[in-house]
Amino acid sequence: VANWEGLFNREDLLLPQWLANSVIAATGHTLLVLAITAPAAYAFARMKFARKQTILNSMLLLQMFPVAVALVAIYAIFEGIGTKLPWLGIETHAGLIVAYMGGVAMHIWTIKGYFETIPQEIEENAKVDGATHWQAFRHVLLPMAVPILMVVFVLAFIGTIIEYPVASVLLR
Repeated sequence: VANWEGLFNREDLLLPQWLANSVIAATGHTLLVLAITAPAAYAFARMKFARKQTILNSMLLLQMFPVAVALVAIYAIFEGIGTKLPWLGIETHAGLIVAYMGGVAMHIWTIKGYFETIPQEIEENAKVDGATHWQAFRHVLLPMAVPILMVVFVLAFIGTIIEYPVASVLLR
């Protein structure tokens, strides 16, 4: 018991602050992931546009490289951004959250696969009733996608909490 008390009470060890930083970054990242990946996955699953398959394959290909390969580049990018936008540079939660957004392709693929299992006729019925693409997505498809959105929420949150290399570079 004394060891646990010492872990949280020592002045030189800032474990509560470290945990708070991790939770803030993970929550911010996870909410941003859901806000970006759900509409992107909908577009990839339901809409037709030029080079759609090339973009999807490129996102998948880029996910093959580990983050450690790009640590120096990530540091340089955020150091440069920090000179123009100090709230988004090194030593900021916002910079760390944006840096974590490099891994959204996996989540787009996950949600896209789920959207493709939902019959298009459901959306077509909403469009016949006068709904736009956005309204069909928001009022019809999104409520049906809550299970996969929760899966992505958990995966993104855990992935951010356990991620160390980028955080150790951007938060000294």
